[in-house]
Amino acid sequence: MAATATAATAIYAILGFFVVPRVVRFQIEKLSREMLHREAKVARVRFNPFTLTGAVEGFELKDRDGADLFKLHRLVVNVQVSGLLRRTLKFREITIDRPEAVARILADGRPNIADLFEAETAPETTGEDSQLPRLVVERLAVGGGRLEFVDETRSPRFQETLSPLDFEVHALSTIPEESGEHVLAFAIGDRTRVRWSGRQVVQPLHLSGKLEVKDVSLVRAWQYAAREHALELRDGRADLAFSYDVRQSAAGAITASLEDGSLALHDVAVRPRGGDEDWLTVPAAEARSIRASWPESRLGIGEIRVTEPRAVAWIDSSRRTNWEAALTGAEDAAELTSPSGLPKPWTMSVGAVDIAGGSARLEDRSVEPGVPVRLTELGLRLENLSTDLAAPVTASVAARVNDTAEVTATGSVVPDPLAAELTVMLRGLDLVPFRTYAAVPNVELRSGVAGIEGKLRVTPGAPWIRFDGEGEVNALEVVDAGANRLLAWDRCRARGVRMTLTPNRLRIGEVAVDRAFMKIAIDREGTLNVSKLAAGEPPPQTPSPAGGGTPPAPNAAFPLDVTKIAIRDTRIDFTDESLILPFGTDIHSASGTIQDLSTTSAAAARLVLEGRVADTGYVKADGTLRIADPFASTDVGVTFRDVNMSTLTPYLAHFAGYAVEKGNLDLDIRYRIDDRRLVGDHRVVAKDLELGEKVEGASGVGLPVRLAIALLKDKDGRIDLQVPIEGTVDSPEFAYRTVFWQAFKKILANVAMAPFRAIGRLFGRDEEDLDLVGFVAGRSDLLAPEQETLSKLAAELAGRSGISVDVEGRFDPVTDAEALRRARLELRIDAKRQSVESLEEILEALYSETFSPENLEAERSRFMPAAAPAEPAEPRPAEKKKRKKKAAETPPPHPKDAFDAAGFYDALRAQLLAAENVGEAELEDLSRARAGAIVAALTAPGGLDASRVKALDPAPVKRKKQGSDLVASEMSMSARD
Repeated sequence: MAATATAATAIYAILGFFVVPRVVRFQIEKLSREMLHREAKVARVRFNPFTLTGAVEGFELKDRDGADLFKLHRLVVNVQVSGLLRRTLKFREITIDRPEAVARILADGRPNIADLFEAETAPETTGEDSQLPRLVVERLAVGGGRLEFVDETRSPRFQETLSPLDFEVHALSTIPEESGEHVLAFAIGDRTRVRWSGRQVVQPLHLSGKLEVKDVSLVRAWQYAAREHALELRDGRADLAFSYDVRQSAAGAITASLEDGSLALHDVAVRPRGGDEDWLTVPAAEARSIRASWPESRLGIGEIRVTEPRAVAWIDSSRRTNWEAALTGAEDAAELTSPSGLPKPWTMSVGAVDIAGGSARLEDRSVEPGVPVRLTELGLRLENLSTDLAAPVTASVAARVNDTAEVTATGSVVPDPLAAELTVMLRGLDLVPFRTYAAVPNVELRSGVAGIEGKLRVTPGAPWIRFDGEGEVNALEVVDAGANRLLAWDRCRARGVRMTLTPNRLRIGEVAVDRAFMKIAIDREGTLNVSKLAAGEPPPQTPSPAGGGTPPAPNAAFPLDVTKIAIRDTRIDFTDESLILPFGTDIHSASGTIQDLSTTSAAAARLVLEGRVADTGYVKADGTLRIADPFASTDVGVTFRDVNMSTLTPYLAHFAGYAVEKGNLDLDIRYRIDDRRLVGDHRVVAKDLELGEKVEGASGVGLPVRLAIALLKDKDGRIDLQVPIEGTVDSPEFAYRTVFWQAFKKILANVAMAPFRAIGRLFGRDEEDLDLVGFVAGRSDLLAPEQETLSKLAAELAGRSGISVDVEGRFDPVTDAEALRRARLELRIDAKRQSVESLEEILEALYSETFSPENLEAERSRFMPAAAPAEPAEPRPAEKKKRKKKAAETPPPHPKDAFDAAGFYDALRAQLLAAENVGEAELEDLSRARAGAIVAALTAPGGLDASRVKALDPAPVKRKKQGSDLVASEMSMSARD
């Protein structure tokens, strides 16, 4: 027995130590060729039959193209016989020493081992539930491993190594409900470390544990996953940690959850590919309380905190941001929908996002010149973010703008379509960097500090952005194209502010301005300075981007509308260089309003300002103007009252051609432009004016100015002069000075041509026909109004000894003759009243005397009733015409069967009146009587001397007084020899 046992033991040992290793080695190489279709080599196989420990050393597996696929320095397996009692394959330990694997994606995009997973025939279905073999591994350890990943679809090819790879699993078992532990640790590159630890149950599957990734390079991942993206990740590292739980239900369904996750980013830097400036840098960012579940496809993040990020952004000429152009392709990605039966899309929610200590450099390049903005000390908090882009997000932001201003905003934002409603506050904003948005041709903003408060709304439609609230602008200064101060104020408060973008527009309900300055100037050509504000050519419009609104052109002015500007304690610098002697004055303590000011509206703005000049003077400026197109329609006037002419002499020097010794001045100036045509009115009222020396350059007047002024003075020593001018402002032939002097000469000529009107102005009768004296038809006595007018004319002319008056009595051959006939008939009737009592008898007597008793009876018979006459024969045409004429002249018979007495006596009176004859001599006598009445009125006490008035021969009437039926006699004025 002992020998047998010894022999058996020897045979067992020989088989175990020598035969089994050879068989195993042969089978490994054979099965690699048959099953893996790849060549394998094994340097050495060892087996200890007594300890049931086997080892494979120097294993190498080549890929189909001969490249390295897998290497193994040493594999040690220790089998325990005790497992056979449980019908279980049990290993005490499996140790893998320094394994090396190469995972490749070939140039055609397929994995190098794809053929191993492509079954040549479909597996047979047995109808029985497949079960894992009963296996127990007390310890599985991998040490010093190395995994190399190569992607040959990239050029150059992408390569990454995971090493050293250490993996240890305890109590790995396929027996139901038995659990064990596992630990996986490896490195990626020189710095990244990965540790995976936890517990596992194989049957049913249940994995739980924790994964930790330290110091992973985001640059390498970005280079592999987004190597063709327009953005480049220049720098950045990350730490990741989370707990997981993966379970398989009794029905075989897999569920997975992630809890207590965290992600930390360090030193992230993003720039455009090939660029030399970072668009975004994030020194530190952290996401906490990350959780996820599957198949629910939910991801949640408790909080994201970003520290001191820095960003660069701009808007280009097409109204797109640099980020938008980089993050979107030429075509929008097609919308993806989940087919039936596939897992539903993932949803994500973030409790809060906090950004602290951020900064940004922004620029709007859609306008020229561009508008840069610097944001510092930026703090941002967003709450309730999710993949539901239509859900509102609570937002709050605070920052400093351009190092001086402070801005805050709180409210809600809807990401898609983009909408927002925020309460905003801004203090201390320097307006100069933003002057492009309020650009008006020929005007420049030099200074201004603004503050606003109100509601900011963003909507998908038009307007894209809208602000409603109020604001304040202090220390404002605006200059014109010549750098002359045009407008300024210390403080300005605006209420009812509404600003919109796309379309761009700024509307203000009311503006209150304190301690302002305004420049009103008229140049040598007579052009008002505010009329030059929009003289530049408008820039061309830029077409709208596809699918967008109508953004303004890059150089387009920002439209401005102000309903009312209230001005207090304002100083106005007024100058007029259109005069012979340039005029200027400083107006102080001015107040007033400018209403409906607009850079685009066709409606005119209204200007009303009042102030003081020197100690006693008063000034007022009013009118209308169109900033958008001043040559289309502008009407501006300036009024001065009781201004000492010792300081305001240029106007009188301009009008009269002489210096002024003394006097006070009232001045009205109005410039009206209608459809590019200028109509100007100058009215000068000089009191106690005394002329001095002649002004150099005024010799072109060409008229006896001193004599003209003496004639224009009233009895109180006042001159009231109006000078209208007219011309096309943008015509090369238009010269303001020439047009003015022509108008001035015309006024002096009009004084000579219409002297009575000139004199009438002195007592308030500015009428063209004061040289006409109206009389009632047939009469020569003066009416009371005419008597009063003649008395005033005589009083005004009495002091002008060099003037004489000629009077022409005139008659009207129709109306005067009719009136005389009527008066003569009445005299005949009155003469009969002494002997005849009734008017009927008087008319019958006069008719018989004038015509005959037979004619009287014949006339009476026409008005007596008569039987219906027989039908007369058709009369001849001549007879028919004669009867028709007589019927028109003779009243029709009384319609009743009675004598028509009223018609009869009316007919008698009409024929008696027509029979009265008025001759031309009688009309001339009437004219002489009228002339005598006029002469008597002019030469009455206090009037003209009789030697200065002359009655001319009578003549028929030539003119009529306006709006009157009176018969007009005429007067004319001439210089006495």
